[in-house]
Amino acid sequence: MSSVVIVACFVAAVWLTVFRGAGVALALVYLPALLLLSQVSQLSLPGLTDANPPTGALYGILLGGLLVLGIEKRRPRLRMTLVDWVVVSLLCSYIVSAAVVDYPYKGISVLGAMALSFGFLPYFVVRSAWKDPALLRKTLVVLVWTIVLIFPFALIEARLWPRTYLKILSLAGLAEDPTGMIVARFGFYRASSSFLHPIDLGVGAAIVFAMIAMCAWRLRLISKPWVRGGLVAAFVASVCGLSFSAYTGASVGLALYFVVVQFPRSRRPLVALVAFLIVCGFALTARLASDAWEPPAEAETTFEGSYRMRQLIVQRSIRAATTAGVLGWGGAARDQLEMRKNVADTIGTMSVDNAYLLFVLVRGWATLTIWLALPLSLALVTSRACRRGRSRRELHSMLAGFSAVIGTMVSMYTVWFGFVYAPLFMMVLALTVNAAQTNTRAPAPAQGRSTVSPGLTRPATPS
Repeated sequence: MSSVVIVACFVAAVWLTVFRGAGVALALVYLPALLLLSQVSQLSLPGLTDANPPTGALYGILLGGLLVLGIEKRRPRLRMTLVDWVVVSLLCSYIVSAAVVDYPYKGISVLGAMALSFGFLPYFVVRSAWKDPALLRKTLVVLVWTIVLIFPFALIEARLWPRTYLKILSLAGLAEDPTGMIVARFGFYRASSSFLHPIDLGVGAAIVFAMIAMCAWRLRLISKPWVRGGLVAAFVASVCGLSFSAYTGASVGLALYFVVVQFPRSRRPLVALVAFLIVCGFALTARLASDAWEPPAEAETTFEGSYRMRQLIVQRSIRAATTAGVLGWGGAARDQLEMRKNVADTIGTMSVDNAYLLFVLVRGWATLTIWLALPLSLALVTSRACRRGRSRRELHSMLAGFSAVIGTMVSMYTVWFGFVYAPLFMMVLALTVNAAQTNTRAPAPAQGRSTVSPGLTRPATPS
């Protein structure tokens, strides 16, 4: 049954890409598949990245794009920015590290995984296609109704029956029977709904909240009841994950958004602000590595226990990380952790819930450097865009996206880069760059009310 769903997503994506464009296929097929069907059992593709519904949709977009390029010679138009070049450099660093440290074919495998599973292909589709107001409205509708569908399952799983959503998929023959440990916190269960893990739900729903806000601001729909309902659903779903990672990242993002909106002068030194946060991250790592280790209290059910677990992770990883070199350990990173651990083996875990340590361990300091250049380049692009004449809604949209990116990167300090939230992160990054690239405030129409947001020109033909 799962194969039927994957093939259906593939066929629908091919059809929509050929006749309506890649942006429409991404909004109407890939996005709901990513949010609702990521836990469907994968279809094995020898020599290629295995397909689930969202990756199947991306395969369809790729094939449809090649057909359009070959038949009609239609090529995507993209005005490159510094952020785009950093993303390209990041992809290249993964490929080079995999090909050199592991083996040549591994570079091709990593290219497929990064493009399909980690959101690099959706990033460039959003950058080139998600600019038309009509398409943004379709995206907004999909985001709202998918999160509204996720929301009741998050509530049910947090209080009554954990893993309800996955059990329904299992009964429908779309997923394996849910197994594994069910974690409680604060007297509730940690919900995951259609996401793989409670942390994924917490961080992913927070990103969906930002994407809804961005699209609604651009389209002048932020005050609509159905949009506000989507925002509430995303907020509650994020809370139900009971994830300290999500809470920390969302708090940083909301605080940053409040500051840059209420205090215009704070928009100029955005690069310095991001650089300060990066320095704080290095300082925190040094502190965790040097403190005397203590066993976690009540595992991860309390904030103190979660902190001690992160301290254990840093102390078990830091020696391997500092000797990883420019290109990292590659597939041998796990062996290096095992050989170089320098704390008591009280908890037999090889998990490294820290994206930045994993970047260094697996792909080296070059990859970490480019990752840290990503928020710096976005801060530079955003700061420059703020200096141009912009409407209030354009400004709110861009700053909401910028704050969401920074907040998510704070969350990544205590979770690895992946799950469902990784493609969502790349998409909100692309939406932010698109918002920064919009034209300056358009002149008011002579008569009637404009149906196009200021700074967005109506295309000559439908996308």
